[in-house]
Amino acid sequence: MIKVPRILNHEGKTPLVTIAFTTLFCLTLMSCTTAPEAPLKKVLTEEQQSRLLNLEYAALDALERMHFSKPYADSAEQIFNQMLTLDPNNEAAQRGIEQIVEHHIDVALKALAGRQQASAERALAHARRLDPQHPSIAPTENQLNLLANSKFVRIELPRGDLRKAIQPTRSQLRQLQAQLDEKLKCRFTIAVSSDDQGRLVYQLLKERLQQTVTMSAAIIISSPNRVEGTCF
Repeated sequence: MIKVPRILNHEGKTPLVTIAFTTLFCLTLMSCTTAPEAPLKKVLTEEQQSRLLNLEYAALDALERMHFSKPYADSAEQIFNQMLTLDPNNEAAQRGIEQIVEHHIDVALKALAGRQQASAERALAHARRLDPQHPSIAPTENQLNLLANSKFVRIELPRGDLRKAIQPTRSQLRQLQAQLDEKLKCRFTIAVSSDDQGRLVYQLLKERLQQTVTMSAAIIISSPNRVEGTCF
């Protein structure tokens, strides 16, 4: 008589039957873990591949002509989206959309620097529509909010060489100070005809405002002589 060996189940140890069953179950399923399936790559016909290539050339031409988005009917954005409709994983189209987003953000930042709030809002809206999660969206929105709540000040300075008109310059800077509340942070632009005059105005401006305003300033060669500032 053949004796069937007994399977002992000791507490604290995994039964052999359980191990065997688990192994068989895993082999049946081919895997004991669930691995994410790779996305299937769309197989394109020769006609579709030719169409994609023509669209890519057209999109690059639109970029060259600065036709990034609306209101242009043949905008690069529109053409890249046609490419993605044909091939959702098309890398050239994805890179193209990213390039358009960065263009709109750059336009928004330049508009902010020029205090063109409406233009900045339009450009940022284009970028947000294309990629709401782009890392530059939030910082640009913050700058736009600061601009919306900022105060713009400007004074004209005496004409000619300001080094020969120090007292009239001081008088004009007092008028600038009168426009500002205390505890503001201001960014000034000093527009004069030479670096030496710009440094002079900066020193006079700092003497006048350092007790009440946190300030920074840039000097540009321009006319007429003036000081402009954005305060928050």
